[in-house]
Amino acid sequence: MKNIAIFCGSRNGNSEEIQSQIAELVSLFAKENYNLVYGGSKRGIMGKAAEIFRQHNRKITGVLPYKKLDNEKISGELTTKIYVDNLFERKKKILELSDIFLILPGGIGTLDEAFEIIVSNRMKFTNKKVGIFNCQNFYEHLILQLHKMIETGFLNPNIWDEIIIEENAEELFEKLTA
Repeated sequence: MKNIAIFCGSRNGNSEEIQSQIAELVSLFAKENYNLVYGGSKRGIMGKAAEIFRQHNRKITGVLPYKKLDNEKISGELTTKIYVDNLFERKKKILELSDIFLILPGGIGTLDEAFEIIVSNRMKFTNKKVGIFNCQNFYEHLILQLHKMIETGFLNPNIWDEIIIEENAEELFEKLTA
């Protein structure tokens, strides 16, 4: 079995279409015997992802800081809890445990986690597959910003070889699991 890390929102957002498409994609991984590694929250998209993996009897690992965060509620779906000292150590442990990284819609924490793995791969500290789910064009402005960085000479165009960006759940699943 392989582990997939999911970086996503601790909120649900206000688009039922985005929520539905995320559930579709997460279900594809759960059905194919992937285990979940994530921040361990029961809130928002994170909690819904854990529920889907539990429904498929998969292992769910939550990586949690010892210091309880004010806005974080620990999921009851966890089969394993790993405690770490801080958020930096949380990302490091998730990087260590996971084979594939799936970036779903979320807020600034999601962006922080996404760029952590992308930079780690670019610097050759890791070599993990990274997929960005651009459902409903959620990440369109981020993609445009990356193009601007390339255009102005601050980013190597080979970034597109290192991340998989898809709008369709099945296509992203197929490319990440190929």
